[in-house]
Amino acid sequence: GLKINIYYTVGSLKQYVKVQHSETVPANSTVEPDNVLHLISEQTPAGFTTSYNEFIMDMNKDKSFRPAGDLISSYRQDEKTFEIFHATFANPKFQDYHNRLQTFIIWYIDAASYIDGEDHNWNLYTLFERVTSCGETRYKSIGFLSCYNYYCYPNKKRPRISQVLVLPPYQKCGTVPNF
Repeated sequence: GLKINIYYTVGSLKQYVKVQHSETVPANSTVEPDNVLHLISEQTPAGFTTSYNEFIMDMNKDKSFRPAGDLISSYRQDEKTFEIFHATFANPKFQDYHNRLQTFIIWYIDAASYIDGEDHNWNLYTLFERVTSCGETRYKSIGFLSCYNYYCYPNKKRPRISQVLVLPPYQKCGTVPNF
């Protein structure tokens, strides 16, 4: 059988894809096997690594990850500190992060599609848990909310929420009402 594991670093969401299989299509078969890594790469515009050692290096670099955008709110809940950041696609650092973040919608939201990073009517809000340990501050990605500024007659724009995603470990924990 085929087994595919996709791992993410906790802050920057760099990805490691591990593909395992117990058998392959026989050489004399008329059936061509799918290029699984190519199919995954079509859904991950920010790319990924298949090298475990490279992923370990990415995890070490994750210690210095800081969210892109402007801190707009922070709150404490159950002895944890959460921070909400606002960003747009005008920020190249945020574009890279968002390309990794939005891959989660493919796994968790039915019929989801990626949003157009070229459209500057998008406002995105990201939620992080800020963790301080041994004098180091690290950020854990928790989720995001995308908001689109629609035209509203005669000369205004009206924001509408498009997508909200909170990663499974943080669902049903009461984090969304503050988001």
